[in-house]
Amino acid sequence: MGAFLSSDTFFNAPWKPSYSVASLGSPPLIFVYGVPCLWYPAKAGAPVIFYLHCNFTDLGMQRNLCYQMSRQTGCHVLAMEYPGFGISPGRPSVRAAVRAASLVYEWACQQSSQVFLMGRSIGTGIASCLVRHLHKTEARPIAGLILHSAFLSMAEVWGTYIGRTLAYHWLFYDMNTEWNLSHAPPPRLLIFHGARDRLFSVWHAHQLYNRIPCAEKSLFVHPFDSHSKISWYELFPVLKDWIAEKSPNQ
Repeated sequence: MGAFLSSDTFFNAPWKPSYSVASLGSPPLIFVYGVPCLWYPAKAGAPVIFYLHCNFTDLGMQRNLCYQMSRQTGCHVLAMEYPGFGISPGRPSVRAAVRAASLVYEWACQQSSQVFLMGRSIGTGIASCLVRHLHKTEARPIAGLILHSAFLSMAEVWGTYIGRTLAYHWLFYDMNTEWNLSHAPPPRLLIFHGARDRLFSVWHAHQLYNRIPCAEKSLFVHPFDSHSKISWYELFPVLKDWIAEKSPNQ
């Protein structure tokens, strides 16, 4: 018997879009090479935070978060819609999301000399795949990577529930954050995680921190946050200071 599951199985859009072109307006809704995105600009010369959102959500549900992230950090914030999510056509898949993200990243590089890539939950897996893709294609490297509620790999996540042997046997295409970033280490790495996360336990954050060969890395564990309850207003200052450490225009 062979493997029959892929990471696409766990890449799920909301039942219906939470927004339309009319309801969001333009801006903040823009289309980058046909990909729906939210764009919250900051002052000239500021870095860009390119944000990849979590599962079971879309851009309409991320609007306030992205707006506040831009205000609190002083950065441009760019968030993209995955194919098959929201008003973006297509079928949800990891490969389609990475292809779209690479196009949006190219546009982000035109807006600033520094682009920080940030993923949350399933978005951390997409982010790691994008970092690996950029490394292979010799594209302009990211300024840094921010992982929020990350996981080592989908096989490790499901190994918690069904056992690692079964998980690695049945998952033929694994979204493997550790493997991607071990082969394409980011120049800087910041990991956020909630100590009360029951979906992706904080063990994943500690393992990523220990295993990824990044010269400059930081781990911030919030003692009361879970996977869905996030103290963003406590995280934003940490994010702002971390970005500003090597962002002279901030």
